[in-house]
Amino acid sequence: MSSIWRTEDRYNLDLPLPKGTRGHVLNIFNKEYVFIYRVLQGFGPQPITVGAYYLSADVNEEIQRLIYSLGAGLLALAISIIISVFIGHRIARPIVRFSSVANRIRNLEISTVGFLPNSIFRELDDQSKSFNAMLRALRWFELYVPKKNVASLIRQNIKVGEDISVSQEITVMFTDIVGFSGASENMTAGEVASYVNEHFN
Repeated sequence: MSSIWRTEDRYNLDLPLPKGTRGHVLNIFNKEYVFIYRVLQGFGPQPITVGAYYLSADVNEEIQRLIYSLGAGLLALAISIIISVFIGHRIARPIVRFSSVANRIRNLEISTVGFLPNSIFRELDDQSKSFNAMLRALRWFELYVPKKNVASLIRQNIKVGEDISVSQEITVMFTDIVGFSGASENMTAGEVASYVNEHFN
């Protein structure tokens, strides 16, 4: 554009430009044009000025579009963080619950431990199913193995498979419950088991 070097209605370009690059703004027919140019040496006997000009309104539109894009990107990032936190919480909650019930099983509080719920995540769902199957087996095991004996073995830090047999003198007492046969005829299996367990206690 031939008006690039005009001095009237000319303003400085208030932008950080690379070293060696210059620019200014001209008001031509009530429209602002932005000129950016650079003088190049060594490409001929005379220096060469290379540049470009833009309509200020177009530049502002591009800057506005860039701001909108930046805002949309920040919004998408915020939504992604919120979703990540939500999913992380959904994943962490079953793991924390599993750790809690595992500690209670370690303390032999098997009867107070509830079954783990299913999960929408396949790995966690498999873990819950395996844990629940183990818990059912432990509850049956608890009916026939005294908790005190298991706790004693744990305190002694005896590993499974070690030879823990010892020779010692013991006293065995045989007891008979008078009228047990007649009484048990009118009991359910669960009532009989509770009755016998109470007697042994």
